[in-house]
Amino acid sequence: MDADFIESLGTPQSGELLVAAGAVDTMYYMQTDPRWGSLIYGGEDTIAKYACGPTSMAIVVSSLTDIGIDPVQMSGWAFNKGYWYPKSGSLHSVVNGTAKAFGLKSEGVGNDSDTPEKVKKALKNGDMAVVLMGKGHFTKGGHFIVLRGITAEGKILVADCNSRENTMTEWDFETIQSEAKWASDGGPFWIIRNPNSYIYVLWHKTGGEISPPVFLCTRTRRGNMQQELPASGARVVGRIVPPLDYTRTRRGNMQ
Repeated sequence: MDADFIESLGTPQSGELLVAAGAVDTMYYMQTDPRWGSLIYGGEDTIAKYACGPTSMAIVVSSLTDIGIDPVQMSGWAFNKGYWYPKSGSLHSVVNGTAKAFGLKSEGVGNDSDTPEKVKKALKNGDMAVVLMGKGHFTKGGHFIVLRGITAEGKILVADCNSRENTMTEWDFETIQSEAKWASDGGPFWIIRNPNSYIYVLWHKTGGEISPPVFLCTRTRRGNMQQELPASGARVVGRIVPPLDYTRTRRGNMQ
């Protein structure tokens, strides 16, 4: 982790919190925001035109961790680390490099027949993904977007830092995959997760006794339950932190 930089961060400028069923609670930023769109990413390249990489990673870091960072702060960090590429935006390695620096785990899954299953499974588990898009619905050239969730019907929810309309649209994964651009460093799809996410166990309480778990939530998103509680009245009474190798718990405590 880039602990020194994280420690030095001031209060980030505000974004928009997006909350939807099946999605990570997402701190959404637009690179074209008038507060910073005309600011320089590197050389003469503005954040509005060239900083989709840092802006997307600001969304990911702010959503999956307790670290608040806005596009200006992330663009400055990415420039200083050498990820800016003149007149093109950012090196593809900005995704893995940023994830590592901010305590996240990233996995490049390329673009092949296994990609849909891998990415959809990750989204269902509360992870996010970054995709480098090519010409199509999202861009005329190259553009990073964030996948923030998947609906019960299998539609993909995105965070497109250059289009709120795209962000509010539910997408078929096939559309995203077909328009994804070739990328180095494991891309064009990168799955990103927080290895320190909590696991919550639900218990059903009858009288004064605690019965065995009746429901297990496999992950949480920024501390919120991903799935609905069962109608039986089970409630959250504790949490288990990684590693997840355990045999029993009592009233939420490890035995």
